[in-house]
Amino acid sequence: PTSDNYSICGEDGEGAPETLFVYTADLNQEKEVIEEVTTVYYGEACTPKEEFASNGQCYPCDSSGSYYIGSQYEYESCRACGRRMAVGNYCIPGCMAGQVYDKGKCVTPECSSNSDCRSGWYCELDFSIGPFESSCTQQPPYGHCKEPKGITKTVSGVGTYQKSGSEMNWWSAQNYCERIGGSMASVSAFDCGYDYVGAGKTGYCNTDTTTSLSGTRSVAVQAFQTAFGKSGTLWMSDSYSACHAYNVFLRSGNVTYFSRRSNGYALCRVRD
Repeated sequence: PTSDNYSICGEDGEGAPETLFVYTADLNQEKEVIEEVTTVYYGEACTPKEEFASNGQCYPCDSSGSYYIGSQYEYESCRACGRRMAVGNYCIPGCMAGQVYDKGKCVTPECSSNSDCRSGWYCELDFSIGPFESSCTQQPPYGHCKEPKGITKTVSGVGTYQKSGSEMNWWSAQNYCERIGGSMASVSAFDCGYDYVGAGKTGYCNTDTTTSLSGTRSVAVQAFQTAFGKSGTLWMSDSYSACHAYNVFLRSGNVTYFSRRSNGYALCRVRD
């Protein structure tokens, strides 16, 4: 873009980040030039789907080792090789069937749901394992099996709840609660004077019927603070949008929302 009237950054209808593209040339008129650039590199043409390019040289698709990707052409030629995969700035040997790329190596994923884990353990889904959709509504496809550690407390006047011992994304919190035989807490459990979920808004969980910062925290919020302390952000089952879910800050009693991909503590209702 050559003008302040253009930006490559924006938001979609759900308020999620979105990249906008501005074309400054008629790409159809440059078609022949583009094709020449992507088929010849440093004067040397690599055989499509049989070789990939790196640093001005062609290598067979079944080559061992990792090779630096220095151009879009090298990236595309690596992707075209059936035995290789592009990760970051490197073209590396591809994973075997049933494996995914995890933190620099090919591994067999532990789980994609709770049913893949041993009895009593849950599947904590991880965005760093394997490919996943860029859509903000897409949950991670793989994860690690973990024991659902946490603390269980009877919250006066509300019920018995378990808070996870570590933070996780929203989908993992669902799995956590399901595995311990509970269900994710909802904003209604905090007995706010104002129906934030129904109104699609955020604010402090007070006894007031407004979204004002003033007022006394609800009796339920105080009971949760007594039971679990005043730290941590708790995932709620309630949706704010297709990409976001509600959560509650224990310290302030603030009802707000995060991207489902963010981290927070699971809060599960286990008994009345």
